[in-house]
Amino acid sequence: MSQEGYITDILKRYDIPESKKARSPCSPKFLKRQTSGPGSAPADSTLFRSQLMAAAYLGIRTRPDIRFAVGHLASRSSNPSQHDMECLQHLYHYINHTKHYKLRIKPTSLQLTAFIDASFAIHGDGKGHTGIIIMMGDSGLLYTQSSKQKLLGHHSTECELIAVNDGLFTLEQLRGLYQILGLPPVIVNVRQDNSSAMQISENGHGNAKRSKYMTVRVEHIKSALEEKKIRVTKCPPVVQQMRIPSFRNCCRGVLAYYRQKPQVQVANLPTNLRINRQRHIITFGLYGIRGSSM
Repeated sequence: MSQEGYITDILKRYDIPESKKARSPCSPKFLKRQTSGPGSAPADSTLFRSQLMAAAYLGIRTRPDIRFAVGHLASRSSNPSQHDMECLQHLYHYINHTKHYKLRIKPTSLQLTAFIDASFAIHGDGKGHTGIIIMMGDSGLLYTQSSKQKLLGHHSTECELIAVNDGLFTLEQLRGLYQILGLPPVIVNVRQDNSSAMQISENGHGNAKRSKYMTVRVEHIKSALEEKKIRVTKCPPVVQQMRIPSFRNCCRGVLAYYRQKPQVQVANLPTNLRINRQRHIITFGLYGIRGSSM
């Protein structure tokens, strides 16, 4: 699946020169929003939202590799700055560089696997970020989500629990679809890398004092485990990911297959997003894509 024609249209609509290209969706200073100086000046909010929504439509349809950048910029759309506009322009330069990419989906079985992860306090207001990838078999991408969490998590474990609870609603809908289609019921394998979150999910919050909002979420997860709707298994933060010079693909077997298959390596990948001058790393759920900077 691809939207090459749509990409050509939006690049022309927003006057993106053919020569302007980028190798990654996020600029090196993506998370470093300026509070003073030229970068903090207000930008045209109407143009920003229009351009962002055009990219969001593309990301939801066929380009999960830009979902994090779109989701993060969406949290700034009420009051965008010149820095935010520059980050959005960088995203369009990446889209221009990768407009020929195609999303390839190859389900290998009916088994559902959900990779759910969260980053703690990466937004300006201290809220975390959720990443969810749901697969059918090894490479049948069904659903992706990369969004700012609505509830404030006070530490990484709470952010992980918020993310799992958010993913449960989608998983329940998919299990319902299986039932409607007459397919055998499945226990969804939820992959997690936070041992504390796994223990709380299975045993409840115990005597720990938690807000009623967190208590409800913990009980929701615990109920799904007891009813055998899901099982939670450990997925180490060191994951298979690709080191590729221009973000040619998303993770093998997780986000998508494009026409070319670069070599896959095993390397350390933090569960939160980290950007430096040497290379851009974007985590999308537990899996990420890595490439050299421009």
